[in-house]
Amino acid sequence: MKNAELIGLMIANTNKTKNLRTYGKHWFSGARRISDRISTQIGRMVALLQDRIDKGEIINGEDEALLIYNFQPLFSDNLTHYVSVDMVIKPISEINNTHDLSGEPLQVVVDCTSGEIMNNAKAMIKIGIPPSADDAQRPTTYGSYKHYRAIASFAILRFPHDNVNLFDIMSGKLDKSSLVQSSLAFDSFVEAREYLSHNWENYCMIAELNYPKEEHQQRLLQGVVGRHIIKLIHPYKPQVVPANQQLVIGPKEERLDDEIHCILDAAKEHASKPDFGIAIQ
Repeated sequence: MKNAELIGLMIANTNKTKNLRTYGKHWFSGARRISDRISTQIGRMVALLQDRIDKGEIINGEDEALLIYNFQPLFSDNLTHYVSVDMVIKPISEINNTHDLSGEPLQVVVDCTSGEIMNNAKAMIKIGIPPSADDAQRPTTYGSYKHYRAIASFAILRFPHDNVNLFDIMSGKLDKSSLVQSSLAFDSFVEAREYLSHNWENYCMIAELNYPKEEHQQRLLQGVVGRHIIKLIHPYKPQVVPANQQLVIGPKEERLDDEIHCILDAAKEHASKPDFGIAIQ
């Protein structure tokens, strides 16, 4: 996964939460040194963090927010890989000020084998580093992200022709059509794009949804998908169509510009891919 893709996926999930956002300016992650099997699970990690905040842990959820600005490999012992999630604590009133990194630093560590997310004190013990006498932090585990569902999902929409009205899709007019009913959902647009690379069709888009992939089949049965679409993303071209937020059902989004910028940057890196997709003006 590329740096811009990882940040974009982080943004797609955090922007649908009450207390989490992602730093919106350019930053370097360890994306290329992290297996896609791990990085595509970011949505589940975000879901765990928001759940623990809702339960009164990590920060004061009524008054504080977390801005994620780094996701890096931390340590590996050949059996277990540890990744750090670096954040700053900000007042909840400044949650959408995603271009300002001022705030109190906070770090959690992810055990990518078990899925456990923990504080630094617990991570040091697991790695085999005894905590210092000055370390007042109590070793704490917040749970395993493997027990959570990602906040966002990404569905493949395969079009029968090139003149489908995209806003008809996002308004729900085509919810009962084969175009929507045949869609498949994934935890990340990277997985969706990979599927398309092996099952390419002439016209297609990836729909970003504001519910987990595990709910997709039920939404299809209910005929309520279109108005849960946040964006339509071209799998290779630098083209994104945001939904009208007044039509969206469920959680809305803030700072759409941050994610769209990352998606466009990532898509430019795929310029050598086949140009078969639908053109968006």
